[in-house]
Order: sequence, then structure tokens, then C-alpha cells
Amino acid sequence: MQSFVQEILASNSLSDTFREKFAIIILPMLNPDRLDNGHWQYNLGGVDLNRDWQFYNQPEINEFQTYIQNVVKENNLQLKLGLDFHSTRHDLLYTFNEETYPSEEGIVKDWIIVLRKAFPNDTIREEAGGSDAPVSKNWFLKEFDAESVTYEVGDDTARPYIKKKGQVSAQLIMDLLLKKHTP
Repeated sequence: MQSFVQEILASNSLSDTFREKFAIIILPMLNPDRLDNGHWQYNLGGVDLNRDWQFYNQPEINEFQTYIQNVVKENNLQLKLGLDFHSTRHDLLYTFNEETYPSEEGIVKDWIIVLRKAFPNDTIREEAGGSDAPVSKNWFLKEFDAESVTYEVGDDTARPYIKKKGQVSAQLIMDLLLKKHTP
């Protein structure tokens, strides 16, 4: 997430143009308990925050969803894309299947195509699924009819490669969003 966000906030023609056209909402680390107290996905209450996106039982998720809804409403925004960054055993993009979100309507499938071209020696893994699980990508779809991706970074992936991939991923998604959503 860090190199991805740094690229969006960078001072260059692509990033500057992107920020002129799009509002960006960045909320890092919803679950600091995970890192500080050695939990995997759980907060101090023992709840997996990644699976609380339909229930809002935990204050972290409840505050996040309320904040996003308020920002979108107060600024009359149309949310185009939700990204949720995680780390796990290997690099992986959790996306929607064609029945849930047809590729011709969005940009995620195009993003994966250009990612694969940008990193030809990498297997850009995608796991497409439906919208039933109470996870963030499904919340963005149900709440805003927006595409979303859970962007997983492998625990053992080389850090310089993660940085490069985050930077290039940001460049590619900015370019695609600008082409698709600006006149």
C-alpha cells in the first residue's frame, strides 16, 4: 500500500492529473491490534475484522463504513474503485467473477491485463468470486456499486519487488481510470 499511495501522491504529470480529476480517500491500518499484539486477522476483541463488513459489530469497521459514506455523500462523489491492501502467503488479487461484475462495465479486468504485461515474469494471480462474503470488496460493490479488489502481498515477496509492483500498479490504475472516466 505504501508504494502504491506514494505513487498516487507523487509530483509527476500522471499523478498530478489523476488527483485533479479524482478524490482519493486513504485509510491505513484498520487493525493495529494485529501487528502490535501478534494477532493474524483479529482485533483485541477476538473478531476477524476482514469478515465484519456486513455486520459492523466492531467499532473499526463501523467507523470506516460511516466515514466513507459521509465523505461520498457530503462531497457528492461517485465511488469508482475500492482497494483493500493485505498481506498473506502469496501475491494475489481477489476480484469479482463475471456473474457478479461483468468486465465490460469496469476496469479491474483491464488492470490485470496490463499488470501481466508490465510484469511478464510474474504470475499475476487472480481469484474471482461472488459477492456474498462479508468482506470489504463486497461492501464497496453493495454500498456504491463500485468495483473493488483485495490486493494481497506475499509475506515472503522481496520488498524491493513489492515496492516496484505497488508503484507500477498505481500508475496503471490511474491511467485506466483517467481513460475510462474523464472526457
